[in-house]
Amino acid sequence: MPIDKIFSWLGVQKEGQRLLKATYFSFFTSGLMSIMLGTLMPYIISENGFSYAQSGLILSAHQIGNLCAVLAAGFLPYIIGRKRSALILGAGTTIGLLIASFSKGLLLFWLAFALMGIGRGTMSNICNASASGYAKNKAAAINLLHAVFATGALLSPFVVFIFTRGEPPFWKGATLTVALLTASAWFFLTRGGISTAKLEREKGHSLDFLKNMHFWLSTLILFFYLCAEASIIGWFVVYFREQGILPPLVAEFTPTILWFVIMLGRLLCAFLSQRYDKAKLLLLLSIGVTFCFAGMLLSKTATLSVIFLLGIGFFMGGVYPTTFSTVPGTSSTFTTGFVIALASFGAIIMPGLVGAVADKHGLYGGVATILVALSVMLVLSLIKVLYKESKTQ
Repeated sequence: MPIDKIFSWLGVQKEGQRLLKATYFSFFTSGLMSIMLGTLMPYIISENGFSYAQSGLILSAHQIGNLCAVLAAGFLPYIIGRKRSALILGAGTTIGLLIASFSKGLLLFWLAFALMGIGRGTMSNICNASASGYAKNKAAAINLLHAVFATGALLSPFVVFIFTRGEPPFWKGATLTVALLTASAWFFLTRGGISTAKLEREKGHSLDFLKNMHFWLSTLILFFYLCAEASIIGWFVVYFREQGILPPLVAEFTPTILWFVIMLGRLLCAFLSQRYDKAKLLLLLSIGVTFCFAGMLLSKTATLSVIFLLGIGFFMGGVYPTTFSTVPGTSSTFTTGFVIALASFGAIIMPGLVGAVADKHGLYGGVATILVALSVMLVLSLIKVLYKESKTQ
């Protein structure tokens, strides 16, 4: 479909088309970068001699950077304007990739991953705001935006594959290539027409949502979901390679497999959420992902591992959007930011915890701790259903 017809379908006026083009390209490169990090971890660990605990700290640094971007979005655009804050923080992706390409040592890699997290979080904020602000068909614009991100995520392992087939593997070629793409995206955003005006603060924030049991249940479910998601994406390639469960080449493409079925899961849940109770749907998803993860841990063959991996991704796909849609008060950016900030601590804590446990009890033991987070998420989902039914009686 020609780009003009897409913009016409989205209801984008001519003055917003240049920014939307830059926005979609930026989110595509963000997808490339985000998923590439987990694929590259085996090479980074091998070349630098990092322990599992050190590697977990590096993965957590990315999530810390992402949280910093979320927090900065709550005050920086009001001080220096949306454009300056987006460009200053958004440059973190390219800078982080360059540091990772030319540096050695734990501290520098921690800094590189944190900067990439800041860039990723910033791009997520500005791209979602642009897609919803310049398109009349906001739902379609945002869905297309996340489809573009997923496309980058799906293609990311192929970029790594191109540069790691030789001996020794030139994994830095992948980071340098994506650095060039993210720098291009950053440049296009500078020319895209982002508003330079300072944002005006919302007035009269209500904290009534803090008294709502559904708010806390949903936020805790998101917390433990992000525990699992960040650890799965960060550790699965390392796990499948080093445990010898999958051939190294197949292991590198597990992010592509995961993201493909995550997309399918999200599409199905978008359909089902309009027809069925969301709390019960969430419970079904929690049961599915927990069961499949346990099955993957117990699998003795590559075939069974891949089958359960498909199940993990499929059931994971709908958990975040379904849970988020049940959080009361998310029409307020204040409430939304509060939920995301609290839940994001799960993504920060868990990858490092997996690494610390792996150092003491082996990589299998470290990855098995993810099952604990999923089990807690399942229990909370059950409580959410029971609590909702008790209120309707």
